[in-house]
Amino acid sequence: PSQQQHHQPSQQQQQQEALVGADPRPPPPASWAEYHQRPAPPPGVGNATGAASATSSQERGGVASGSSSPHVLAGGLSVAEGTFKARAITALSDKLRSELDVLRGQSGEEAERLLTLQAELARRREDIERSLREMRAERGAWEHRIGGMQAATVALEEWVSENEGKVSGVGGVEGGEEGAEGVERNETDIADAAFRPEDPLSEQILEEMAKDLALEDAMDCLDEALNAKKIELEPYLELIRELSKEQFYARATTMVARKEQRERGVSQGVTF
Repeated sequence: PSQQQHHQPSQQQQQQEALVGADPRPPPPASWAEYHQRPAPPPGVGNATGAASATSSQERGGVASGSSSPHVLAGGLSVAEGTFKARAITALSDKLRSELDVLRGQSGEEAERLLTLQAELARRREDIERSLREMRAERGAWEHRIGGMQAATVALEEWVSENEGKVSGVGGVEGGEEGAEGVERNETDIADAAFRPEDPLSEQILEEMAKDLALEDAMDCLDEALNAKKIELEPYLELIRELSKEQFYARATTMVARKEQRERGVSQGVTF
């Protein structure tokens, strides 16, 4: 009986063999209406390949979830891949850090250069503004001088127009005088006519001033002659003494005449 039980399959085994040998696919429909009326099969039924693939994927998933390999890191990377990734990140970080240091140094140098240039431009601007102020002040001074010269020119032209008639009456040489003496006499008459004094005191002052200046010129000529050794020392001293005495008298007379003019109310001395 034990041998019969061993060789006779059980009812459960017979059902499994029948299921394995049977075709899981449903029989083909007899018509299109029956095909459309037939319900859709459940997932996995009628597709042996899909069921086998799903079973294999579930088995792999179960193996992967049930046990972890010692050569696989978190995220599904191997130890070699993780090491390479860490080293690559470190190398890139070091390279970026060095490039940033270089850029920071270059930026600092450029900033210092620009600050120096800004200070130089500010200094030059101050110099230019100071020069401009000085030029404007000088321009104002020259314009003031030009205005004074124009006013003096107008006054001189008016004076010439007023005294032109007085000078025009003096012409020629009286008595038929000829030569350099006659020309000098004529020029002296023209000058006297141009600067005609208003009163005897003014005429005396003019004469004494002319005498003073003439004596000064004579003493200058004597100095030049002495330096050129054209005159001896003794006659030079005698002439200088005489001329100095006459110059002293001329200056004293001029001072007395001006004092008398001031007493009469003439404050500007000789008037033309």
